Amino acid sequence: ESEAAAMRLFSSPLIDGKGAVMLYASIRSEVDTGPFIRLARERGMRLALPRVVRGERKMEAVWVQGRDDLAPGAMGILEPRPHLPAADPEELELVIVPGLGFDRQGYRLGYGAGYYDKFLAGVPGAVWVGLTYEACLVDSLPHEDHDLPVHYILTGARLAAVRPGPSAFPVGESFG
Repeated sequence: ESEAAAMRLFSSPLIDGKGAVMLYASIRSEVDTGPFIRLARERGMRLALPRVVRGERKMEAVWVQGRDDLAPGAMGILEPRPHLPAADPEELELVIVPGLGFDRQGYRLGYGAGYYDKFLAGVPGAVWVGLTYEACLVDSLPHEDHDLPVHYILTGARLAAVRPGPSAFPVGESFG
């Protein structure tokens, strides 16, 4: 499903004109981001990955060139090495957001630490795309005031707009 989702995103108008994308190093049962990283590189896009800021319970985006720029970080997840400088959040045009599941409104089920909600609040000009498996789409998830919904949901079977965002144009299928 990861290859299909990557092809769906990179063949959509959502990616047109975008030069900077933030992905994540997939773990456990998350959709594998390897195909996304490969396609972003093939298009010459700048690629950022998240890094946890120690002691602050937040994360930042860091530009990476390749696997040598990564090392196990917080919770054993691959992240950019500490010596690499953080990216300017305003340079990010597209943020791929992991989720164990998403609902019809774009709210996500994550691992509960709130890192992505805090991060997304700092990149309001970027398009937020939730990446999950088709089987992990649900009608509704509990959410709180600080939870931020994504603009689009991407699976191997669909790319669906769920709420207006910085690039609010119709893309792909509806969520339903």
